[in-house]
Order: sequence, then structure tokens, then C-alpha cells
Amino acid sequence: ASRLFNLAGADIKITSGHEQIASEFFDAVVCLDVLEHIPDVPDFLALLAGYLRPGGIFIVHAPFYMIHSTNPTHLKVNRRYSGNLKLYSQCGLRLIDGKFFWNPLIFEKVSDGIEPRSRSAFRIFALWLSGLYLALGRLTCLPFRWIDFYRKRHYRWFE
Repeated sequence: ASRLFNLAGADIKITSGHEQIASEFFDAVVCLDVLEHIPDVPDFLALLAGYLRPGGIFIVHAPFYMIHSTNPTHLKVNRRYSGNLKLYSQCGLRLIDGKFFWNPLIFEKVSDGIEPRSRSAFRIFALWLSGLYLALGRLTCLPFRWIDFYRKRHYRWFE
């Protein structure tokens, strides 16, 4: 990463460990397709949420349901988090938006003294509803099969 940043002329600081990052330092944290590979998801998620300033934004996509031979590094034990919003709320994160099938979800860090962002009740209900479908991933690979089929049929760049 350092070499690529240097070649691009980008002045980006790289830390050698998470201990060097101050708590509540970032306005936003993006975590795409990472959590399904982590052995201790709640602790890692709490660590990431701790880096957010109060009112900060957390953008996440974690396809816990994608347990399949094409994804050999996805931990089967993490299937239990598929469709689970409580995982995020326990870390002080409040759902504010996202896309259907949670690709991605957008949260804000809840804090006393900061007015929460407005959100669409219909949108939150739709995300909750799609989460029920994703929760099937705790028991079966059905969500993966259907979403993968849809993705391949409707998005040529995935083929």
C-alpha cells in the first residue's frame, strides 16, 4: 500500500497497528466485505465504532450468509450474524439508511448531545424486511443463491 501511495503521489499516513489511532478520531469509517472474515465480529465492530466521532458515519457491507465454496475465507461461525441489526446497535450505531439486501448499510454513532439524523421510516422498514430474508442465511445458503443469481443476470460486469 505504501508503494502504491508513493507512486500516486498521495500523502497518506499508514499506521503499523490500531493502537496508534486515537479514539473518536474519524468522521466516517467504511468497512466493506470484511466482517465475515473476522473471528470475533462484536469486538472488532466495537473497535471500529470506537474510532468514530459522535455523530460519525459507519458504512458497512458484511455478507455473513455467503457461505459457499466460492467464498472459502468466509467464516461459517459468523452466519449467526446474517440479518442481525442488533450487532450494530450494541456498538452504539443507529441505522439511518442503506440499500436493499444491505449492500451497504449506513449507520451513525449515537451520542448524547448530538441530534440524530432524520431517517425515512419506510426505508428503515424496507431494510428491516430485507434483513429478515438475510436472516435465512443463518440456516441455509438460500440468500446467497438467489442474490448471486440475480447479480449475475442483471449486472454484466459481474460475469
